[in-house]
Amino acid sequence: MANAALPESEPIRKVKSWFLIAQPSTGMPPLERLLEVKRGTRLAANCSSFIHNLDSALQVVQLPGSLAIGASQNWRLRQLHIAEKISIEFDLRQEGEPITPALRKFAEESKDPKLVRAMAEDAANLLLTAVSDESCAKGSRALLQQGLVLIWGAFESLARDVFESLLNQNQSAIQLLFDSEDSRKLFHLKTIDFDTLAAFGFNLSKQLGTFLISRQDFSDLRSIKTAYGALFRKNDVLRQAFSDKGLWILSQRRHLIVHRCGIVDESYLKKTGENDELGKELVVSPAAVAAALTCVRTAGTVLIEACCDFDKEAKADAT
Repeated sequence: MANAALPESEPIRKVKSWFLIAQPSTGMPPLERLLEVKRGTRLAANCSSFIHNLDSALQVVQLPGSLAIGASQNWRLRQLHIAEKISIEFDLRQEGEPITPALRKFAEESKDPKLVRAMAEDAANLLLTAVSDESCAKGSRALLQQGLVLIWGAFESLARDVFESLLNQNQSAIQLLFDSEDSRKLFHLKTIDFDTLAAFGFNLSKQLGTFLISRQDFSDLRSIKTAYGALFRKNDVLRQAFSDKGLWILSQRRHLIVHRCGIVDESYLKKTGENDELGKELVVSPAAVAAALTCVRTAGTVLIEACCDFDKEAKADAT
């Protein structure tokens, strides 16, 4: 029931301005389907890690709501036990676990929209009471900020790991980077010092991706767009996904949170065009976290598809 859509009432509307509440649509079936398609390919592990990292970020930001709903459910169960003065009479489930009359009644109530709404409102009121305390309110705001950091981290890790794997397996791809002036500057391709070559055993044939990643991280969107723009110049879908304003805003918010303690500065306002107050703490709404999640899911899926297509073309050219 924790995943059921919460009925819209005044307490629930208010609590959704503070917390990201689990909804049926916040799962990741498109990514899971993608993983099934890519299972057995070189990118299967990257895809699996991406799903895991995004799911972990989602669970973190939804934790307060999940705990509150769990508390409401437990309170209702206690009420049922007291009201019915349960004697210890057990039936057995198919799994062999005992079930009491109270649990049976609770299962029936969970199918009643009115009773589900009542428990949801109890959970919402519990959360609203919590954020009436300033320390809890501050913690709630910080949790949403860290949710953005985790979501960006999932995308950054995918972009870095896929790039490394792609270049390690397809040495011909280095020519695409050489052909782009921007990527040559990004990875300093004109100069390779002796110590670096020695560190790679004077053999970069199967370590080109690892070598390039050691020269340039993928912590900012500009680097990611430059690298993949050189590799996939004709992929309009990828270019559009990486140029999405939501992805740019996410990258700038992540930078502000990690490097400026979330305090809005002139650089952030100039780069994003947002209306946040200068010198004040960045306020991240649950809706902003949900939007960032959707944006990263889309960009990550497009990237995985593009790299798989690159592998297919490379194999076809080799035969």
